[in-house]
Amino acid sequence: MAIVEALNPLNRLSPGVFLVEGAKRGALYDTSRGNVYSLNREATETIKGLENSNDEFWMKLTSMGVALTQQSFETETTSQEVELPKQTLQFAWLEITDKCNERCLHCYGSFSPEQKGVASKSLTHNDWKDAIWALSKNGCSQIQFIGGEPFKYRGETRTQTVLDLAEFAREKGIDFIEIFTNGTLISREAIKRIKDLGVQIALSIYSSDAIVHDGITQIPGSHKKTLKGINMLKEADIPIRAAVIVMRQNEDTIEQTLEMVLNLGLNNRAPDVVRPSGRAQESNIMPDIKTLLKYGFVTKPNLSTDPVSFRRNHLYNTCLAGKIAIATDGKVMPCIFSRKATLGNIKNQELEEILQSQTVKETWELTKDKVLVCRDCEYRYACFDCRPLAADSSGGKHYSDAPAPRCTYNPYNGEWGTGIWRINNHGQIINESLPIEN
Repeated sequence: MAIVEALNPLNRLSPGVFLVEGAKRGALYDTSRGNVYSLNREATETIKGLENSNDEFWMKLTSMGVALTQQSFETETTSQEVELPKQTLQFAWLEITDKCNERCLHCYGSFSPEQKGVASKSLTHNDWKDAIWALSKNGCSQIQFIGGEPFKYRGETRTQTVLDLAEFAREKGIDFIEIFTNGTLISREAIKRIKDLGVQIALSIYSSDAIVHDGITQIPGSHKKTLKGINMLKEADIPIRAAVIVMRQNEDTIEQTLEMVLNLGLNNRAPDVVRPSGRAQESNIMPDIKTLLKYGFVTKPNLSTDPVSFRRNHLYNTCLAGKIAIATDGKVMPCIFSRKATLGNIKNQELEEILQSQTVKETWELTKDKVLVCRDCEYRYACFDCRPLAADSSGGKHYSDAPAPRCTYNPYNGEWGTGIWRINNHGQIINESLPIEN
């Protein structure tokens, strides 16, 4: 599928405006103003110069600011491509423990209070410090400590905690440090140190209803403890980011939960539908179709663009680029949700060696031009999707062979909201119809 900038001998697109072709339709990316316009096949062919010039059509494009008149075309210089630096490591998840004091139905790592880590396989406290130092030396500026429950982490002396690792990370120049916790084990002593270190906190809230929340964590009283932790953190003015995960068990309370998060004054993103990873693969927890349509599926275009993202999305994956995750045993993964994918292991490899490997290069450079279905879509440089989610939803297919499972656009007929992409039991790609209400 082609990308076209300059076109008709008498008319041309404005600098920073690009035509991207799909299987059926095309799209104009106005990177200066941020708009993405859908085009039918006739308009696409006209811009390419394959159809006879349509003066009325070009006048319309000119009035929109996406095309030049003949006079301005003769004096306008060609726009230059945005030059991007080579992708380097920016962010790392550090899964410092597989122990947790909750047993969440959807846990991507199947962690629980019964988790028995194998000491001989787990990284030591000094191993984690070495990893943090290596991350810093390789340009990483952002880390998130995750688990398990990070506040369950103890080094060999049993006195070393996640906050000791956070302090070391700060000493080594890591700019952004976040701890993803369930909030139930945070003490006032820990809060003082969190505040002094400038660490941010992220936590999950599953419902405004304590019974629903506790049913998901499978620990009675966990809702009360999480709210207590939140209130203590708020008293200390520590930044808190709340994650709301949508599943069958809490779908009826999501709106009330979002209202509670708002009233608590927490930062939050749009709710995220549960992912089929870890324990979530074993449970019947996917929400119903109505909830999926509201919170999970992309049913209409809501796209934007800019010079940097347009260029970046030609070169790199929209999410995986510049990121790694390190598990308790030293395994390096592309993402915390890619449990089966391996980039290397810091127990027997230098981090720099892993980052310079062909595997990392191919992972970070997995653009949508290389992904099944996405490569035939005219919107491929303006949207975001999750490759680990796609792989898990497609039975463990390779990232490039897994279609976006929550996109309802069909680039082969140009229609939105009629189906979602699936890999069936025979390994064939299908567009599964959706019962979407108009």
